[in-house]
Amino acid sequence: MWWKILVATILFLIVLVLIFYKQLKMLYVGLTKKKRIQRNLYHACKSENFLTISDIFIEVNQKNIHQADTIIFANKYIYVVKQLIYLGRLDGNRDDARWRLYNKNEMQLVINPFKDNYKRIQRVANILNLSLDNFKSIVCLAKTIQKGDIKINNNDEFICLEDEVIPAIKMIEKNSNANPYDIDEVEKYANMLYRYGLDNEKKVKRGK
Repeated sequence: MWWKILVATILFLIVLVLIFYKQLKMLYVGLTKKKRIQRNLYHACKSENFLTISDIFIEVNQKNIHQADTIIFANKYIYVVKQLIYLGRLDGNRDDARWRLYNKNEMQLVINPFKDNYKRIQRVANILNLSLDNFKSIVCLAKTIQKGDIKINNNDEFICLEDEVIPAIKMIEKNSNANPYDIDEVEKYANMLYRYGLDNEKKVKRGK
């Protein structure tokens, strides 16, 4: 009798996998690629003497706490990096409420990453008591995404493939006339943000 229950359980699990294959695949791709991209960014930033913080909890409003994927403290600007990990071709304009993701014969509407990232930048600027001029927004595309028809037209926002982020930052820094931060400033801002993130992480764990 026990073997019938075992076989039934296995068949049930197989059916579940087949039904939710796409969602499970996206979850797996998302978890593995996000950590890999963050790890690669960390090592690349370290070689450039850029300080990074990852997965900081940001309270974007009184009801919602979101994570900022990676924040990079470079010499002249603070870069808030949002990672996009999808499968397919991505199209969209800066002012669109939603962007379009095409995968095989399906089209899916996804959140505009720049609008989403701008909320985090506004909050981080408020926490650090800095003007928005100190920040740049970068949307980092995983290699599983094909960059389609994307229009931004904003000098403070950039979209890059995952291996283009650091070269883009170096180009921005080189072409900027902004005054560089000193080391003490960078460490102060990073510590403020880190402590703030820890407080919000505790709220999330308590269920706020």
